[in-house]
Amino acid sequence: MSAGSQYQWSLYPPSEQPPLENGDEVHSLYNDLKAKVVEGENSGQYHGRIKIRYGDGKEYHVRPNRLLLQKNFERDCNRVIITSKTDHYRNLARFLPEGDDKCVDIGCSYGRCTTILASRCKYAVGIDNSTEMVLAA
Repeated sequence: MSAGSQYQWSLYPPSEQPPLENGDEVHSLYNDLKAKVVEGENSGQYHGRIKIRYGDGKEYHVRPNRLLLQKNFERDCNRVIITSKTDHYRNLARFLPEGDDKCVDIGCSYGRCTTILASRCKYAVGIDNSTEMVLAA
């Protein structure tokens, strides 16, 4: 990194996510696919759900907590994301890294998530303070 490099730190999930609006790009945690919001929270048959459309044209009603707002993860800086739960971290690892990204998995345990990261980006390394875990990985 150059001396002028900056990092943006963020917590996931965010304490407050703005309401999803028509046209927002989202990532579905159901199937790891990107979609667009076509209708905000529904009050009818699909009460509390968001209507999304995948790239193939199929539409579904999904609970908002199963969608990640893409603009929360803009690629304009070096980003450090901190999560409190392993499932949150794995969800992000499945869609966030791409192409030339470089990822460090701190507390990698047996390397399960490091493997996910390595399949999505140019370079991934796992670090753990347990010698036994690293050797088993």
